[in-house]
Formats: sequence, structure tokens, C-alpha cells
Amino acid sequence: GPMNPEVSAVSSAYMVGVYYYPWYAHDFHGGRYLREHLRPPQLPSLGEYDDRDSEVIAQHLRWSRAANVSLWVTSWWGPGRREDTTLQQYILPHGELQEMKIALFYETPGRVPGFTDLSNVSEDLAYIAANYFEHPNYLRIRGRPVLFVYLTRVLSSSGVLEEVVTRMRGAASTAGYDLYIVGDHAFGQPRDASALRQLDGVTNYDVYGSVGARGYAGQQAVDAYFEAQAGWLTLSKS
Repeated sequence: GPMNPEVSAVSSAYMVGVYYYPWYAHDFHGGRYLREHLRPPQLPSLGEYDDRDSEVIAQHLRWSRAANVSLWVTSWWGPGRREDTTLQQYILPHGELQEMKIALFYETPGRVPGFTDLSNVSEDLAYIAANYFEHPNYLRIRGRPVLFVYLTRVLSSSGVLEEVVTRMRGAASTAGYDLYIVGDHAFGQPRDASALRQLDGVTNYDVYGSVGARGYAGQQAVDAYFEAQAGWLTLSKS
């Protein structure tokens, strides 16, 4: 049934991660989503849940483990925001977190206004380092705490990526950490090799947008996407 979808875990050498959004209080954004207004409504399997509810978190963790997911990359909009509070007070202390890894997804539209105002960056990283990096579930790669950064490609086109990265690394270093930055950069066709060298890893957040299809993508667009991503992999290693 919808509450217990059929999934089967398999052994894998890869870490599988998902983006996780602790955005949803009891009113579920006040009903401003399309599926609620369909007939019949297409509600979440758990109903319009509050993501601070302990059983909701537990069920999300169970579904994640059943699907081989061992990492939540969680949306982060700044100190004291709902996502920050939910992570620190409800998710990280949860009794069923077990071995699930957590990494923050730094939401640049909110933290770097206009992709030009860098005034939050250093203080944000000092806060993140102090409140997250020492948690045993926080993701590390070769001992380095990992931060995923949304729309690094836009920071690059705005001419501020190098300075953002410098401030992030500097604040983390001051706190005693060698930061590992994964940028949302591999969008469309491979390019911008100099920007890639400023990052430790790259990913593609908006898969559908990167395909460039209108309506359903279709196999041709999917094949083109895989080819482009292979090009990004080659470029990232150059």
C-alpha cells in the first residue's frame, strides 16, 4: 500500500543520497500545492504531515533505508530558520537516525541575495561549523565536512563564485575544518572548467531542467543528458 511501498535493498559500493526538505509544518504550506486541488486529491502518503513529528521522521528514515539511501542533503536557509531548527532539535537527535548521514544544502538564493551580496557567507559558515560539523552523523569525505552549495553555476556567471568559496573555506578553516564543497554546477553542456577547479566536487541538482526538454523528456533527451553528464565527469577530472 502507499504507506508501505514495495522496495528491496541491495548491496552497493555507492553512497546514495537524496535532497531532504524540512519545510512542512502542520498546514503544509497552507494548501498551496497543485496535487491537493486535483480530484481526487493526491496527498502525501503520510497526509499533510508536520515534519517535526517524531513518527514522520521515523517513517522517512525507514523508507530511506529500504531504498538504500544513506544520506540526506538537507535544505538550509540560515541560522534560526525553520529548517535549521528542525535539523538541530528534531532530526539530528532522533532516536532512529542511526547511521544516516546528514549534509547541509546551502540555499544561495536566500543566503547570497541577488547572487551578489556576500555579507552572510562567513558568519553562516562559522555558525554551520559550530553547530553541525562535529555531529557524528555529519557527512565527511576523507575527514573533511561536506557542504553542498546550490546554484554555484549562477554564482560563477555572476562573477562571485571564487569569493564565496574563499569566504566559506576561510571561515571553516578558522573554526578548524578543511571544508569539502560540492557545487550544483553540472547543468547543460560541460563548460566553465576554471570554476570547477574552485570546487571539490560537482553535481546536478535540476536534472529535468538540465535535459532542456519541453513536456516529457523522452529517451533521446535522457540519452543526451547522460552524455552531457559524462562530459562533466571528464571535465571535472581535467
